[in-house]
Amino acid sequence: MKSRLNNMFTTSQFIPAGVRSLVVPLALSLCALLLLAPQTSAATFSFSTGNPDGLMATATRPGPTNGLDQETESADDFILTNEVQITSASFTGLVPLGVDVSNDVSKVVVEIYRVFPQDSDINRTSNVPTRANSPSDVAFASKDSTSAELTFTVTLLNPSFVASNSVDIGIFPLTNQTTMGEGPVTGQEIRVDVTLTSPFDLPTNHYFFVPQVLLTNAADHFLWLSAPKPIVSPGTPFVGDLQEWIRNAQLDPDWLRVATDIVGAPPAFNATFALTGDIPVHDLAVISVHPIKNINLKAGKPALTKRVKVQIQNLSPHSETFTNLAQLADLVSVTLSNIPNSGCTPPTADLIQGSPNKPKTIKPNGKLNVFFNVTYDPAGCVPAPAKGAEDFAYTAHVNHGAIDGNPDTNPSNDTLTSDVETDVVLKE
Repeated sequence: MKSRLNNMFTTSQFIPAGVRSLVVPLALSLCALLLLAPQTSAATFSFSTGNPDGLMATATRPGPTNGLDQETESADDFILTNEVQITSASFTGLVPLGVDVSNDVSKVVVEIYRVFPQDSDINRTSNVPTRANSPSDVAFASKDSTSAELTFTVTLLNPSFVASNSVDIGIFPLTNQTTMGEGPVTGQEIRVDVTLTSPFDLPTNHYFFVPQVLLTNAADHFLWLSAPKPIVSPGTPFVGDLQEWIRNAQLDPDWLRVATDIVGAPPAFNATFALTGDIPVHDLAVISVHPIKNINLKAGKPALTKRVKVQIQNLSPHSETFTNLAQLADLVSVTLSNIPNSGCTPPTADLIQGSPNKPKTIKPNGKLNVFFNVTYDPAGCVPAPAKGAEDFAYTAHVNHGAIDGNPDTNPSNDTLTSDVETDVVLKE
């Protein structure tokens, strides 16, 4: 490429002088871009429980703390095995016949709960049969259309849809929880599509999704439609799928299982929803390890301490920050291995607790040198005292989880063994 570029930009008969001054800087800029380290591409996330099965419809709406129109929350779960930034959601339910689906949805709320006992008071006495595998007491995150945190559209799917059973106002604590439901209900089937103004940034965990819909007439109630359990195509099955839960303001902070506690019999229900988003890229790479090639020790003399330098690079499209040296010690490590396998225990590589190491933000494509001390002791075990026989190899590893708990998106570049090996010579 170099010779062709040289020919291209030195052959004046092909490039007029007035153009040449513009082309050369452009070519140099393109070459500079080619030299940038490649970054890992972001992946997309999608999840769905599939289509409604018509077995159950449950209330879920914002509202007051008491009365027939009090706040009610229905919840169904999903699991994230990576950090995900949820950008949009959709869910399907019923509104009463006669409601103007284009104009009568006045408010939409979407909430994320973690699984009990997270975000919960475990010392209080509950008023339900169990809290095991329920949503937590309080929401982990919430967004509201009236606060401009989300926008939504409503689509009419079916002008008349029948659900075989329903739970709306019949939500009671122990020992009156088993009502067997409130019977069949007919309504207009709608899908609510939600776009979040800013995403839910969710780490790896087990969550519940809770949508709420308020209609212009608060006495008209939105009911969330059930989906098959276990999940079937076109849904996204997963191991650990929990059943749907529900509560109203008077039961809060407790929850009831829709099937087991209220209906009192199987089958259990999922609820109809879908989530989409992005899996953020977290890519830190070890790009070099620099140990000392030769160590000369003398018997009876003090141990010798030498530095090992490890260079890492941030290949993420965003900055990565560690705030203290304890975090850095978890982030980058060096392990020595015994090449001749003589039974000697290799020395340890210890992060230098101070300069030149210090807390830092590594910008995209930025590099960081991390320094370790390795102490070679003549009174210890020297695998091969003869010169020219390498004794120790060095492997460096970077652990992105030390920064924020999220694993590295591209683990293939997390570990590197140095080409340089150390020859330790013990002289009498």
